[in-house]
Amino acid sequence: LGSSGCWLGIAAGALEYATGHAKKKTFKDFGKAVRDYQVIRHYLADSRIRLDAGRAMLYAVAQRMDEYTKQGKPHGELLFQLWELKTYAADSVIDITNKALQVTGGVGYKRGKVEQYYRDGRAGAVMGPTNEMCREWIGKTMVELPLEYWFEGGA
Repeated sequence: LGSSGCWLGIAAGALEYATGHAKKKTFKDFGKAVRDYQVIRHYLADSRIRLDAGRAMLYAVAQRMDEYTKQGKPHGELLFQLWELKTYAADSVIDITNKALQVTGGVGYKRGKVEQYYRDGRAGAVMGPTNEMCREWIGKTMVELPLEYWFEGGA
């Protein structure tokens, strides 16, 4: 939950910065504001949708974990949902910070907020468990591979 919240927080910061940039920046060569471009508005909209979906997923899993705690149920039963959440949040921060970089252009590429969000956010997919490992565990669970297959030389 904590790392997923971190990735979504980074994504939110990047989106807020990119949105502010789009509202303020005007291209002097063309006399057109960044926000005047449809593709920019779509990047921002796609990012917002993805961020809101990630937050909803985070809150739902957190609420479920609270319920399990109150009922004395083991949190291990929530591993599947936690793997999904971790993978989604880490993929989302990469997507959203990449779009923030596109929106801010050369300004975002320089050392600064967007560059920092992008670099920090990219770590989400490779920090343990990696997204590839989570996907493997999700897939093995979905096809009901027995647990002993997971750890005894199974592919």
